[in-house]
Amino acid sequence: MKYSYSLKRPVDRFLGVVAGPVAGLVLTALLAPAAWAQAVGATNRATELKSDPRADSPTVASLPRETPIVDLGRSSGWIRVQTGDKKTGWVRSFHVSMKGNISESSSGGGFLSGITGLFAPVRREQPKTISTVGIRGLSEEEMKNAKPNPAEFNKMKSYAVSKADAQAAAQRARLNPQTVAYVDANGNPVQGGGK
Repeated sequence: MKYSYSLKRPVDRFLGVVAGPVAGLVLTALLAPAAWAQAVGATNRATELKSDPRADSPTVASLPRETPIVDLGRSSGWIRVQTGDKKTGWVRSFHVSMKGNISESSSGGGFLSGITGLFAPVRREQPKTISTVGIRGLSEEEMKNAKPNPAEFNKMKSYAVSKADAQAAAQRARLNPQTVAYVDANGNPVQGGGK
């Protein structure tokens, strides 16, 4: 039994020294593809690619509707994106529709691709359209630092439509007026509903 014990002890030492790092390497190789996944989408309207997540920051490029993008991160109501021509910047969250995730290609023949190829099954998922936007109020600091922006205010006013123009547009689209009752906090109709 002493002979068996004396052989076992060096084996235990060997496994303790080598097995830990090897197990860590294998675990890293298995989990690495998940870390490389990035969300992809496209602009859902023509928009501006900004240098910073602020409306008054310089415009990097004008992006037409359906411009493919990769999500690189988020800040408040903005998404940091990279376009197909490798331009990076910020767009408003509402101007993007997310389609799903992509992963970096592991077909380069590197060390990790060999290990992940042995253990990871190949899965091809159909992309799902995902639209998520978190909306929050302004922080106290943002309220203190808020400044009027006359250019944006005038831009907003330029979108105003007269009642006659709105009615004409509705008529061209063959829309019919509908009476909608007002409701209280419990969803019960209240007096005063209008067209």
